Amino acid sequence: VQCNQQRYKELQQEYPSGTHHSNPEDAERAIAAEELTTENWSQAISGGWVLIKVYANYCSECRILAPKFREAAEYLKSQGLATCYEINGPQNMPLKNKLNVRVYPN
Repeated sequence: VQCNQQRYKELQQEYPSGTHHSNPEDAERAIAAEELTTENWSQAISGGWVLIKVYANYCSECRILAPKFREAAEYLKSQGLATCYEINGPQNMPLKNKLNVRVYPN
């Protein structure tokens, strides 16, 4: 836990208030990832490697980590290494529960 608290402080310094998107919807839409839903779940997981981010709009840590996830998603997509998806946990409880997500970000 101490290590996580230290890293969180480092991230806060790296992305001080105002440098990340103040509107959570803007931060999440800027990511090079597709929204994962119950409708596209089967197709999404059947095509090779996937990276899935589960977030909540109200989660400040999710907003802090959004730029790093965006970088990773863009790189993985550009190299053809993985398809990146995101799940808005509170808005998609069936998938959140299927993945056994209890905290955000995950």
